[in-house]
Formats: sequence, C-alpha cells, structure tokens
Amino acid sequence: MYVQRYIRLGMIMRFAWHYLLIFLVWDIAVLMTIHYLEHQGHNPHIPFLPLSTIGIAVAFYIGFKNNAAYDRFWEARKIWGGIVNYSRTWANQVLNFVTSHRAKQDVSHEQLHKEHKDLIYRHIAWLNALRLHLRKPNTQALKVTKHVKKNYMLDAPEDEHWRDEVFAFIPNNECMGLYG
Repeated sequence: MYVQRYIRLGMIMRFAWHYLLIFLVWDIAVLMTIHYLEHQGHNPHIPFLPLSTIGIAVAFYIGFKNNAAYDRFWEARKIWGGIVNYSRTWANQVLNFVTSHRAKQDVSHEQLHKEHKDLIYRHIAWLNALRLHLRKPNTQALKVTKHVKKNYMLDAPEDEHWRDEVFAFIPNNECMGLYG
C-alpha cells in the first residue's frame, strides 16, 4: 500500500515500465499495419460509434470499481479510527478506575503505576500486533511470485517489526515462547 501524499514519476515507472514498453511496441505495430494497408489501397479505419460506446462502458466500469475501492478504504479508515478512539478511552479509564480506593490491602503508588503501565502497554502491544497483521500480505488472495515479492511486498512487516513494536511492550518472560 502506498501511503505518501504524492506519487512521483519514478514510483510509477518502477511498477509500470514493462507495461509501457509492451504497449509502445503494440502501438507501433498497429500504426505500421495501418500505414501499410493504406498504401496498399485498403481502408483500415474503424467507425467512431463502436469506439465511443466501448469507451463509455469502460468509463462506467472504472468509475464503479473506483467507488467500490474508495468505499472499502473509507470503511476501514472509520473502523481503525474507532479502535484508536476507544483505545484512548480505555487507557483513560484504566488510569481513573484502577485505583487503590477499594483495595483490600494497601497498594503503593509505585505498584499502582506499574499496574497502569502493564495494562496500557499490553493494549499498545495488541494495537501494534493488529496493525502489523493487517499490513501483512494475504498469500491466499495474491499469487506470490518472485515478481510480486520484489515489487509489491516492499513494506511488508517482517519479524524485526514484531520484535520492536509488539514484544517491546510485553514482559520478556511472556515473549519467550512466541519469538526465538
């Protein structure tokens, strides 16, 4: 997924250069064929009406596909925003409701602070794990080839991301069985 605000020409060329080359060769072949047929006395021109009808159909198709893709993106954005907002609310509630007022025994300020930190850090670890899991390419939906791995899985979360962004928030003795 490309998340920058502007797309540079170099980024487009990195993913589309081979398609541009194929269509350039195809266009030259079609142009040379038409030019050859005109010199032979044939009229290879296509009427305008079928081309415009096909163009309108393609425009509708692309428009619907674009709207569907944007709707999926916006729905995911709303869900993720809701998760982040509820996480802030949850952290605020942990700080306000996990107190020593109703404790059966005295709890020091340091123990209470450690309990707050443990709860909130576990939640941060869960958020990071969810984020990394959602960014991982789905191998069932995508045929993974060398070309795909090289060109499309550039920002896939690797194991060091999990170690740095998830396991950093969980105590070491709980991570031993999860990651070597």
